[in-house]
Amino acid sequence: MLTTLRRRTRVAIGFAVGVTLAVAGYSVLVVTKTPSSNPTHNSFQPGLIDPNAPLGPAGIATTLSGALAGSPVPLYRPQTSIASDESIVGIWMRPLETPELFIRYQSGIEESVRPADFSQGFDQFYRNEIAQGYPGSLLTIDGQEVFITPEDDQGELAGGDMVLGGMLVEIVGKGDFTSEQIETVAKSIIDLQSSTPSS
Repeated sequence: MLTTLRRRTRVAIGFAVGVTLAVAGYSVLVVTKTPSSNPTHNSFQPGLIDPNAPLGPAGIATTLSGALAGSPVPLYRPQTSIASDESIVGIWMRPLETPELFIRYQSGIEESVRPADFSQGFDQFYRNEIAQGYPGSLLTIDGQEVFITPEDDQGELAGGDMVLGGMLVEIVGKGDFTSEQIETVAKSIIDLQSSTPSS
C-alpha cells in the first residue's frame, strides 16, 4: 500500500467519481487514482499528505544521529548552502513496508531515499515520460544520470530523481528553486556518496 504520493502533479491525472444514494439524499465519494507508465514504480510526493508525517503512520520522527544509527536505507545527503546537515529541520524513517528515509531542510528542500523499483530501468522510464510530454530532462552529473524537473508557472516544483546504490533518491524544491539549484544539490549527494557510500 502506498503511504506517500509523488511530489509532482503528473501522478494525479486520473479521477474516478462514484455517487452513492443515501437515505436522506446523495453522498459523493471521490477516489483518486495515481496511474504510472511504470506500474512497479512507487509514486511519491514529499510532505503532500501531512507535513508532520510525510511517510504516513508507519514513519518515525528521528534525529540525524538516530537516522545514522538506525536508518533502513543509506543516508545520502547533500552539503550545500541550501541543504546541509546543519540546516536539517526534520527527519523521518519508515523501517516497515517500503523502507524509506525523508529529510526536510530549512530552505524548503526535501529529500527522500527508498529502494528503486523500475521494471523498465531508470533511463527508459524517464525517457518514456519525456516522450509523453512530461517536462524535464535527463542529465549526466559526475557520471550519474539524473532526471531534472524545472519549476514552472503551473505549480510544478523543481526537482531531481536519481538512483544511487539501488536506491531512488528524490529531491524537491518546496519553494522558489531553479533547476540549477537542484542540480547543485544532486551533485553534492553524488560526490559525497562516491566517497562515503553509507553515510
